[in-house]
Amino acid sequence: MNDPRVTEAVELLKSRDLKKRMTALDLAHKLEGREALALLLKALHDQSWTLREHTIPRIIAKGPQAIVPILRHLTSGVWFTRAALAQVLQSIGDHRAAVPLFLLLDDSNKSVAEEAQKALKAIIHRTDTEILWEQAQGLPGSQREHYLGYLKKELHNQPQELSRIQDKEPLTSGGTEDNPKTDIGASLQQLRKAVKTALKQNSDVEYDEF
Repeated sequence: MNDPRVTEAVELLKSRDLKKRMTALDLAHKLEGREALALLLKALHDQSWTLREHTIPRIIAKGPQAIVPILRHLTSGVWFTRAALAQVLQSIGDHRAAVPLFLLLDDSNKSVAEEAQKALKAIIHRTDTEILWEQAQGLPGSQREHYLGYLKKELHNQPQELSRIQDKEPLTSGGTEDNPKTDIGASLQQLRKAVKTALKQNSDVEYDEF
């Protein structure tokens, strides 16, 4: 932490004064590097709704290079942190978040599940379908079937895109539910595994070693 501005932002974020904490985020927003992003992500764990809302667009502005630390935070924290991160991922639209978001559809908190669904839908419609299919290969059998079924449902109005997946592997036509049904412990374990898989995907962006 060599930049004195980062040190200043860290100290401001410790304050009980909301305005000072928001100033810390404005400062971090203007800075580059891991420490500045870490500060912004930490703010999403804050109890203050106002502070979290102030933070979300500032993390979004960091773009795809922030996806790795974002995904790591996705497996921890209380419900409002996961919901806020899903909002960030919806705007960034990075395909590496697709499977982790899919597994959040089964989150015990309704707000998290709803935000994850909105984010996943946005990513599906921005991402090459072959990439989405390839991501499914890292899932266990039942989860893989649910994921592919979800893709089929989302792409049903885009027959050309859907056919690119079906040419590789016919999808079951049975009633695939919107949410994967697993117990909470298993779902969290699968989410962590999905995040680890996403983190292994090749990338040369700055924050990948965060």
